[in-house]
Formats: sequence, C-alpha cells, structure tokens
Amino acid sequence: MRRMKILSRVVLIAGAVVLAAAAALLISNIWNIQMIYQVAMANKSTASINDPLPMVLLSAGLSAVGGFLVGLALTMPKGKKDAPVAAKAK
Repeated sequence: MRRMKILSRVVLIAGAVVLAAAAALLISNIWNIQMIYQVAMANKSTASINDPLPMVLLSAGLSAVGGFLVGLALTMPKGKKDAPVAAKAK
C-alpha cells in the first residue's frame, strides 16, 4: 500500500503542475486576445499577431487533464488500513 501512497502523491504533483501550466497559458491567451482586440479597434492590420485559438484549445485540454489528475489523486487510497483479523480455525 505504500506504493499507492507514493503514486497518489506523484499524480497529485503532476496534476498540480499541469494546472499551473494551464493557468500560465490562460494568462498568455488573455494577453494575446487583448492585443488582437486593441488592433481590431484601432482598425489596423498587422501580421505579427497570431491566432490564439490553438493556445486556447491547448489550455482547455491541459485544464481538463490537470483537473482529472488532481481529482484522481485526491480519491486514491492514502495509506494501508488495518485488515480485520481472521478468526482462527477450530
């Protein structure tokens, strides 16, 4: 059961890292979308701004995977429970 406890911690850490990466991508996407909005409102055309849709989809996918991993880690067994003592054969 010690392996399950270690696996639970590893999955929890991996899920937290993925969620942190998704949050960083979300902030980046907000920044890019704001830039595109400002350019559109100024009625300018520029080729230096990329379409943020792939990054938005990537951050949504990472959020889903990270949430799944964190949820999985939180529901895994945490430690060994004492097994009931079997009655001795008579």
